[in-house]
Amino acid sequence: MRHLLRNTFITIFVILWAIYMIVPPADTLRRGKDLAGGVSLTYQVEIGQGDTGDTLGTVVELLKQRVDPNGVLDIEMNPIGGNRIEITMPLASPELVQRRQEFEAKLEALVAGSVKPEQLDEMMSRPAADRQRNFDSLAAGNAERSALLARAAAAFDAKTAAQAEFRDRRSALEQSLEQATEALRLALVANQGEEALKPLRDAVTAANDAIIDASRKAALASIDYEKVRGEVVAKSITGPEIRRVLELPTRRPKLVDASGKRMEGKSPRDRGIERLLAAHPAVEKELLALVGDWDQYQSQRRTLDDPGDLKRILRGAGVLNFRIGVRPGDLTEEASLREQLRQRGPRAVRFDQARWFRLHKEEGWYEDGDDASYRNLRENTAAHFAQRYQLVAEQYDGQIYMLLWDVPGKRLTQSEGSWSVERAFPQPDQLGRPGIGFQMNGPGSVLMGNLTGQNIRGAMAVLLDDQVYTAPTVQSAISSRGEITGSFTQAEVSNIVRTLNAGAMAAKLSPEPISETTIGPELGLDNLQRGLIATGVAFVAVAVFMVVYYFFGGLIAVVALIANGLLILALMSLNKAAFTLPGIAGIVLTFGMAVDANVLIFERLREEILRGNDLRTAVRLAYSKALSAIIDGNITNLIVCVVLAFTGTQEIRGFAITMSIGVVTTLFAQLFITRVIYTFFVEKLQFRNLGNMLPLALPSLQRAITPNFDWMKFRFVAYAFSITLTLSLLGLIAYQGRDMLDTEFRGGTRITLDLRNPDTKQPLTMTRAEVQEKVTSLAEGPLSELKQATVLAVNPEADQVTSSTFTIKTTITDTEALSAALSQAFAGKLIQEQSLTFKGSDAATGRAAPIRPILSRTLGESIDRPGIRTDVRDFEGGLAVVLEDIGPTPPPLDQIRDRLLRMRSEPQFLATANARAFRIELLDGTPEAARSVAILIADPIADYRTDQLRWQGELRDQEWKITREALLRASTLPGVEKFDASVARTFTAQAIIAVVISVLLVVIYVWVRFASFRYSAAAIVSTAHDCIVAVGFIAVAEVFFAAAPTTASAMGILPFKIDLNVIAAVLTILGYSLNDTIVILDRIRENRGKLPGATRQIINTSINQTFSRTLMTGGSVIAATLVLYFLGGEALRSFSYCFIVGVLTGTYSSVAIGAPLVWSSKLDPTINPETSSPLQSRGLSTT
Repeated sequence: MRHLLRNTFITIFVILWAIYMIVPPADTLRRGKDLAGGVSLTYQVEIGQGDTGDTLGTVVELLKQRVDPNGVLDIEMNPIGGNRIEITMPLASPELVQRRQEFEAKLEALVAGSVKPEQLDEMMSRPAADRQRNFDSLAAGNAERSALLARAAAAFDAKTAAQAEFRDRRSALEQSLEQATEALRLALVANQGEEALKPLRDAVTAANDAIIDASRKAALASIDYEKVRGEVVAKSITGPEIRRVLELPTRRPKLVDASGKRMEGKSPRDRGIERLLAAHPAVEKELLALVGDWDQYQSQRRTLDDPGDLKRILRGAGVLNFRIGVRPGDLTEEASLREQLRQRGPRAVRFDQARWFRLHKEEGWYEDGDDASYRNLRENTAAHFAQRYQLVAEQYDGQIYMLLWDVPGKRLTQSEGSWSVERAFPQPDQLGRPGIGFQMNGPGSVLMGNLTGQNIRGAMAVLLDDQVYTAPTVQSAISSRGEITGSFTQAEVSNIVRTLNAGAMAAKLSPEPISETTIGPELGLDNLQRGLIATGVAFVAVAVFMVVYYFFGGLIAVVALIANGLLILALMSLNKAAFTLPGIAGIVLTFGMAVDANVLIFERLREEILRGNDLRTAVRLAYSKALSAIIDGNITNLIVCVVLAFTGTQEIRGFAITMSIGVVTTLFAQLFITRVIYTFFVEKLQFRNLGNMLPLALPSLQRAITPNFDWMKFRFVAYAFSITLTLSLLGLIAYQGRDMLDTEFRGGTRITLDLRNPDTKQPLTMTRAEVQEKVTSLAEGPLSELKQATVLAVNPEADQVTSSTFTIKTTITDTEALSAALSQAFAGKLIQEQSLTFKGSDAATGRAAPIRPILSRTLGESIDRPGIRTDVRDFEGGLAVVLEDIGPTPPPLDQIRDRLLRMRSEPQFLATANARAFRIELLDGTPEAARSVAILIADPIADYRTDQLRWQGELRDQEWKITREALLRASTLPGVEKFDASVARTFTAQAIIAVVISVLLVVIYVWVRFASFRYSAAAIVSTAHDCIVAVGFIAVAEVFFAAAPTTASAMGILPFKIDLNVIAAVLTILGYSLNDTIVILDRIRENRGKLPGATRQIINTSINQTFSRTLMTGGSVIAATLVLYFLGGEALRSFSYCFIVGVLTGTYSSVAIGAPLVWSSKLDPTINPETSSPLQSRGLSTT
C-alpha cells in the first residue's frame, strides 16, 4: 500500500476528529426519549365543524415534515381524542436539564408573588379568611413578601375604615356646614355687627375644616394603600412576561454614528429587558441575575434541546399571504386606529377594513448601519415609515406594527380562493443577502396577477404567519414567482423554506401547549442499564472471539470496530440525530457488516496462506479478492437505505440515515484503516507471522470448517420446507391481522394513574418497574395485551423512574374493563374523582342554569360582580357558566379544567366544542381550592349579539350539558382516552413504494454486476423469505404465549407486537440477508469465471469455501444478539427475538435457497455442452 505516511495521517486525523465530536458524550450525543425520557407537549387543534375526520392526521403529517423532515430527532406525535395532539421530544443531557431546572426554580421564586393591580384589589375585598389564604398562596413561604402583603392588607383596611368613617360623618358634617353658612347669611342680611358675625364665620370655618380633615384622612389612607399597592405590583412580574422578553432576538444592529464611529445598537431583547426593569424596579437585582442564568443555559444548549425551540417552530402555521399597505391619509380613522393600538394592542382594534400586523424584524427597515436612521425608526416610527415607505406604522409594547388592508382586491389570502405555494427555495436577494424565493401554483398565479395589476405603485406586504417580512412597491403586474427578502440567517432561511414546502396547516394549533409534562424513559432506567450492560457484554464477547480465532487479525478487527463506532457516533452528533432503539438497531447491523467484512478479509487471507503465498502477497490478494464482495454487500444495503431515506416516512427515515452512515463508515474502517495497520506492521516493521490464526494452528479445525457437502442435491428439500414455512406463516399473519400491530400503528387507549393516599390526598410514589409489574399481572383473557403495555413515568424524580403519576398505553380498547381492572389493582392508591356540587347543578336545561351572556369587556359587568375586572373582550357574544359554592370539597382549579377538557373531547361533543374558545377564571378561593369559577366560552357561529336563538340552542344548552357531565360524574382514573396511531397513515403506502423501488434498484445493480438476472432473483427471493419468516414468528410468539404463557415466559417470549422496534429489526434483517447472500453469490461469480453459467460443482464449491465465513459472521452476530435477548431486559426483547430469527433464517436461506437458485441446467456446460465456452472450468477444489 503506497503513501503509508499520508494514509496513517488521514487515519489518525479522522479518529481524533471523531473523538473531538463526541467528547463529552453527555453534551454531544442526544439520547432519544425511549432512552432518556422526554417532554410531552399537548396542543389543542382548532378544527372547524365542517372539517373531515382526517384533518387531525393531516396536521400531524405536516408538523412532522416541518419539525423533523429527516426523522432523526426522535419527535413523536400522537393524535389524542380527535382535537388534540401530543408531541413528545427527547430530554436534553442531565447536566443541561439540571441547569434548566435551576433556572425554572429561580423564575418560579421570582414570579411566585406576582399579582395584577385589579387582582390585588379583588383579593383585598374578600373576607379575611379567604384573603389570608390567597396571601399565603402568593407569599409561598417568603417572609418578606408575606410582610409586604400584610402591610398592603393593613393599608387597605385603614383606607376602607377611613372611607367608611368619612361616609358616615359626611352627612352630619355637611349639615353642620349648611347650618353655619345659613346662619352667617342671615346675619349678613340683617346687617349685624362684626362682633356678632365673627363667631358665625368661625363656625363656618370649623365646619368646613372638619369636612376637609375627614376627607384628608380618607385621602391619605387611600394614598398609603396606593403606595403599598404599588410596591406589591412593582415586585409582581409574570413568567410569560419574562419568557417573552428572554426569547426575543439578541442580534444587535451594527451602526455608524455621524462621526464615523462604529457602534452597536440595542437588540429587541435589550429593549425588552429595559422595559421590564423600568416597570419593575423593585426586582432589578433578581431579574438581572435571572437573565444571566438564562444566557448561561442558552450558551450550552443546542437546537431542540429545549421545549421552547419546539414551541417556536409550532407557533408558525406556514400561512403565506399578501396584503397592500395602507398609505398615510388613506383612512380618516387612521389617528383613532393608532391610538387604539397604543392603548390596547392589535387584538383589541376593531375595524373591518384594515388590520395591524407585526414586523418580523426591524432590520431592513432602516438605512443599514446608519445610527441616525435606526434611532429615527425607534423614536419616530410613524414619521419614519410615512416618509421612507409611504406606509402607516406604529409601536405597541416595543414592537412595530404596520397597517394593512383587509378587503377584497387589496389582499391575497385563502379567503380569495384555493391557492398554494408550489415550492420554495433559498434565493439571494439583489444585494446577495440570504432570501427565499417561491413559486405559486396555477390559481395562485392568476390571483397574484389580479392583486398586483390592480395596485401598481402600491406597497405589497409579504406575510408569513401574520408577520410582515417585506413590503416592496409593485412596479408592474407579477404572477407566478416572488421572493421574501429581509435580514435572515441561513438557519432562518432553511426553516422558512421547510415550512413553506411542508404546506399550510389544515387547522390551527393553540398558541401555547395546554399541558407540558416530563416523562421518564420508555424503556425505563432499569431496562436501559440492563441494555447497556448487555450491549457491552456482547461487544466484549465478539471482540474476545475475534482475537481468539484470528489472533493479531482479530485485534486489528477490534480496533477497526472501535474506530467504526467512533465515526458513527461523530457523524450522528454532527447530524444532531437522537439515539433511539431503532437507531441502535442500525448500528447493530453496521457492526455485523463490519465483522463480516473483517471475516471476509481474514478468510481470504487464510486461503492465500494455504496456497503458499508469503504474508505480504497474501494480504494484498486478500484485500483485492474480498473487495468486490464487501462493496457489493454494502452497496445493496446503501441502495435500500437511500430509497428509505427519500421515500419512507419519518419513522423509518432516521433509521435509514443511521444505516447509511454506518455503511460509509464501515467501508472506510474495514478497507482503509485495517489496511493501514496491516501495511504498517507487514511492510514497515517487517512482521512475518501476523497471518496466523486458529484454523491454521489447528488443522482439525481447518478441516471442520471447510466441508465438502453437496448442497445442490438437497435444494428441493430446502425449497419445499421454505415454501411450506412461508405460506404457513403468511396464513398466521393474515389470521392475526391488526392484532399484531402495536399502538404506534393502530392507536389504543391511554390511561393516567395519579397515585395518592385516599385519606391524606398526599402523593404516593412507585417506580416504573413496580407499576409495570402490577399492570402485566393483569394480562389475562381479554386483557392479555397488557403484557406489552407501555408504562411511562410522568414528571419523574431525579432517578427518572420514580413518580406519583404514570401513563399507560395499550392496544386494548375496552376502556370499562381496563379501568375496572386497573382501579382494583391499584386500590388504596387512587383517589376517586368525586362528583361535584354547585349552585344550579340540578338545573336540567340551560335555560335554568347559572349562565350569563358576555356583553361587556370586563367579566364582572356580565356576571353582576363589579369588583372583578378581568378582560374578556375575546369572549364578547359568548357566555360565562358561573359555578358558585363548589363542593363538597373545593377542588383544584386544574382538576376542574382537566375534567372539562376531557369531556369536551368526548365524541358526542368533539365536533362543535373544539371550534369554540375556552377559558376558566377563578372567582373565589385559591388555585388549590376553587370555591367559585367562571367558564368562558365563545363560538363565532353562535353569537348572542347577532342570533340569540342560535346562542341558546347550540351554545348555551350544549355547554351546560358538557359542564354537568364533566363535573357531576365520579371517576377513579383521572384520564382515560383513546388515541390514534402515531405512525403516519401513509406508512403502509410509502413502505410499499420504498420496497418496490429498492427491489428494482437492487435487481438492476445485481443484474449489472453479475451479468445475470438469476442472481438478482436469488438475492431478492432469499431476502423476502427471511423478512416474512421474521414477521411470521412475531405472530408465532403471540399464539405461543396465549397457549402456554408459563413456558413462553420462561423462554423470554412475550406476546410481541409489530412496533417501530420490530420494523427496525426487519429492516436490519433485510440488510443482513442481502449481504449474506451477496457474499456467496460473489464467490460463485468469481469461480464461474468466463463460463456462461455456474455448474453444480461451482455452486457447491463456492458455498463450501464461504461456509466458514458464514458460520463466523452468523455465529458472532447471533451470540451477541442472544446476550441482548437474555440480559437486555424486556425493552430489547422484541428487537432481539426478531433479529435472532432473521439471522438464523438468513444464514440458512443464503446457503440453501439463494445460492442454488442461480443454477440453470441450460447454462451448465457439464449438462448442456452447447453452452460450453473455449475456457473450461478451472478444476476447483474445496481446500
